[in-house]
Amino acid sequence: MSAFSYSITGMDKVLAKIKTLSDAPKLFDRDFQRAAQRGVRYLVEGTGKRTGNTRRGWTTPRKLGLSDYQVANSLRTADKRWSIVRILDEGRREVTAKSGKKLYIPLSTRGMAKRLGQPIPKGFIHGEDYVLANKSKRVEGTKFIKKSNDRVGKELSKDMSDTIQRTANG
Repeated sequence: MSAFSYSITGMDKVLAKIKTLSDAPKLFDRDFQRAAQRGVRYLVEGTGKRTGNTRRGWTTPRKLGLSDYQVANSLRTADKRWSIVRILDEGRREVTAKSGKKLYIPLSTRGMAKRLGQPIPKGFIHGEDYVLANKSKRVEGTKFIKKSNDRVGKELSKDMSDTIQRTANG
């Protein structure tokens, strides 16, 4: 019996590419970072122009690990009970006033400046800056978080596909 020996030209390069492709979190980390940055931009755009601090409240992507990024907006209502972002995204139910009181509903940016629990300033004009009501209508959410997640997901898939082709083709 005789022993045979084979030599494949370029096999070391093929094995190096296979090893690179097998470490997915490291391979796609840059794609996930770009997707997180785009996601923040889409969330800011979707939050709405008249939301002020809520729109500015989105954090820059924070890296938790390889291909793992976190974005948050922790702004809450004045009484610290409700997330403003969730109200904008999901909407809210009809709100009624407590017995013997009225709801303060701002109509202008000047009316929005009044703090919770403070009396209405003397310069405010009823019907122009604010109104007092027994209830406030139900508000539909804009679903902007799902829309931005879907958009980022599609772009991330394309980026990951491009990365695989770039890595495989050298």
